[in-house]
Amino acid sequence: KRDITSASFTVIAEYPGNPPFFHMDLYRISKGADLESTGIWDCLGTPSISVIEWAEHAEGELPEDSLKVTIKDIGNDMREITIEGKDEKDWDNL
Repeated sequence: KRDITSASFTVIAEYPGNPPFFHMDLYRISKGADLESTGIWDCLGTPSISVIEWAEHAEGELPEDSLKVTIKDIGNDMREITIEGKDEKDWDNL
């Protein structure tokens, strides 16, 4: 067990494991050249797990087989979680 802190200032934080875990925060990134300079493409497509906050800053450029997980605050300490991007039959393997 270890704490995962915000990657906001480093853009990509890597945590060792098998497979490696990458936490990316694209809040300060614009599409195009900014995205290219982050090193994101060195992480995606490798045998790893990548979690991207503010992924809409890379919309249309992420791999088609990506999962999109949306967490929405619905009040009273409740959250609505939506998972998109894979067939429902595959969800047991997440």
